[in-house]
Amino acid sequence: MIARRLLRDERGISSVEFAMVAVVFLMIVFSIIDFCMALWEANMAAYATRVGARTAVVNNIVSIKLRTLDGTQYAPIGTSIPVADFPATIDNPMYCTIDGCGPDPNGAMNAADRDLAAFRTIADPMEQVDKWIKDANIIIKYQHVGLGLAGNPAGPDIDPMITVSLRGIRHNFISPALLMLPDSILMPPFTTTLSGEDGQS
Repeated sequence: MIARRLLRDERGISSVEFAMVAVVFLMIVFSIIDFCMALWEANMAAYATRVGARTAVVNNIVSIKLRTLDGTQYAPIGTSIPVADFPATIDNPMYCTIDGCGPDPNGAMNAADRDLAAFRTIADPMEQVDKWIKDANIIIKYQHVGLGLAGNPAGPDIDPMITVSLRGIRHNFISPALLMLPDSILMPPFTTTLSGEDGQS
């Protein structure tokens, strides 16, 4: 008798149904929010690389070796240095990070070849655009492709192609436990390349 009454008792069913639906609804809402935030972070990181590249092409080259290269040793005054004649003592391409400049952004860097003020000129506007960017995320690549004039009195003797990249940017999920996701994911690298212009601030 009591068992039959309990089986027919529908009190509390709506609460159970609401709880089941609420969990699914919250998962969908948080998934949408997380996806939108990841997309926003990716857009901001990509925009930051564009800002960095535009800043880099009209300001001092971070590598002191590249900036002070005397092109007249390798080409007549007023002509460009052929890529094949670029000095072997200077890395081409040259990568510069907060740690220094060198041939490999993942290898040992020469801090003495890095102009920290020039690096800050590029990094600061990028970090203002996207608060998640740190100095360690920024890589600036300089590659001589045959542009520039040896003996240029108004700036460096080469106009390298400049690529500004971001690496190691992570997206942190809002509620990873609810969505059964890791705490964060590594976002793909972001890059922008422009041809060097003034090469000096």
